[in-house]
Amino acid sequence: MLVYLRHSFMKTVFLLRHGQTEDNRKKIIQGQGDSPLTSEGIKSIKKRAAKLKEIIFDAIYCSPLGRAKSSMKILLKELNQNTKIVFSDEIQEIDFGKYTKNNINKMIGIIHEHKKNTSKPYPGGESGDMFKERVLYFMNNFVLNNEGNFFLVITHFGVIETILRHYNNLSYEDIQSNQDSIIRLSFNENNVDLTFL
Repeated sequence: MLVYLRHSFMKTVFLLRHGQTEDNRKKIIQGQGDSPLTSEGIKSIKKRAAKLKEIIFDAIYCSPLGRAKSSMKILLKELNQNTKIVFSDEIQEIDFGKYTKNNINKMIGIIHEHKKNTSKPYPGGESGDMFKERVLYFMNNFVLNNEGNFFLVITHFGVIETILRHYNNLSYEDIQSNQDSIIRLSFNENNVDLTFL
């Protein structure tokens, strides 16, 4: 059993990616589009929820996209706690613009190009710099300046990748291989500790 003590100088943030969707399974880029959770996605959320049952969160932040909301509803039934829910546009997935709903294998070269040139927006969508700015705005203004200690963030792979690269300089491969884990970030006065649960 995990036990967490409240401390005035520490913030603990649990990052949780939504469950697998039909588009994930079909290798389709969702971005700010959407698709339903698969049965595997639902099982994964329930399994991860079991690891969080002992924690009382000060706030739960959730992307307003349907796959995140569906994951949150499943999670809340499992956690059985009455916590303030905040839907935040800042933690939506990156907007891939006209490439939304395309097969990811056909777009992988374009995605890598945009990752290298972060100032270049996807046509009709966002640039990596725009995306990073809103994600870090969320972290600074909604989480790190919040009076509470324990926060749950239900979001998307791109948001989690952006947060982990910023605070822990993790590689894409490390993040991807742990994408169905719960990621715990512990912020104290000196550093940010990372644990995959």
